[in-house]
Amino acid sequence: MVSLLVPMSARAVDDCGLIKRLMNTLGASMARNRMLIASSQASGDNVQQAEEASALLARQSKDFRELREDYVRNRCGDDWD
Repeated sequence: MVSLLVPMSARAVDDCGLIKRLMNTLGASMARNRMLIASSQASGDNVQQAEEASALLARQSKDFRELREDYVRNRCGDDWD
């Protein structure tokens, strides 16, 4: 109900901020998974954990692309700095 009183541009800014935070959080998690996979490949250890990280990274990559599309669709800009 309150959102009806907030102008569209203000809601779009809030959406953009939320999308940015989600993208940053997801990006950090993706980096950790990449590091775990690379470490496992280099050492040959933790193969099962690396396989799980790889599956998770695939889902995260898809989710990140969808967030990026939302970011563009909401006209949040060309970057998320």
